[in-house]
Amino acid sequence: MNSVRPLVVETLAEDAVARLRNEYQQGVQARWQHILAGADCPRPGRLEEIHKKLQRHSVVIIRGASGQGKSSLGWRFLFDYCADGLRFEIRLVDGREHALRVANALRAHIHSLRLCAVVWLDLAPSDAGWFELLRELADAGLKVLVAVREEDFRRAGASADQLDYGEVTLDAVTAEEAEAIFTKLAKGALGTTLDFADAWTRFGAADGGPLLEFTHLITQGATLSEKLQNQVQRLQDEAASGKLPITRKHLRALALAALAHSAGCRLDSSRLCAGWPGFLHMARSPCATAHPTVSP
Repeated sequence: MNSVRPLVVETLAEDAVARLRNEYQQGVQARWQHILAGADCPRPGRLEEIHKKLQRHSVVIIRGASGQGKSSLGWRFLFDYCADGLRFEIRLVDGREHALRVANALRAHIHSLRLCAVVWLDLAPSDAGWFELLRELADAGLKVLVAVREEDFRRAGASADQLDYGEVTLDAVTAEEAEAIFTKLAKGALGTTLDFADAWTRFGAADGGPLLEFTHLITQGATLSEKLQNQVQRLQDEAASGKLPITRKHLRALALAALAHSAGCRLDSSRLCAGWPGFLHMARSPCATAHPTVSP
């Protein structure tokens, strides 16, 4: 129940359902309880894609940028396609030795049932060595479903070539998916546009775009870009006023952190706090061929 948790269906109280649905619409990280509360909007095409690939591969990786619905899709698949007693979440793995213990425990349990089980990993940015764990679980005869951010998947580099896996890539919400999501989320949403055509036009992504931005538009009545611009303006105004706690140095630190994140880099926080101009270096990644510094 610490590293491995069985996922079971349970009945939620009405107040818990309302709370879970509300926080899901606010954009929190999807959890098993959100699926039990029916807070998500199922994506049948994507679910069927996972199902077919999991039949052909021991491991299926759901990859994409933050906010594309990877976690929601994985949790929903476990709910719709897997039975109680045959679906497990791995929440914490500390090194290869621990991964072996987890894999061996699950192997013994599943072999006693003589049934096929699915293991779910919703990876955090700080998780390391997860490809090693995938190999151990696959060798144990388990089916493994993984959700990982695009930048973390790329950072895994050559390790990915050592594993036979299927991929489900979430790079943009399609118009068909968006219309189904709109139909569900627009009910009772404050400030939303009148119909899907208006919402899709305002979204401004004819070929699809980030799921998080579209859902934010429906539930909050404004684009995510507009909200972020307002937040940035508020910080700039506060820094310009000369009143604490926000200063121009804070804004510079935030800007450099955003730049580092978008480029797959790391910041030297000690030099950042000391005010040194050149402290940005590239993290190890397939595309990192140099170690440049960036001045503010």
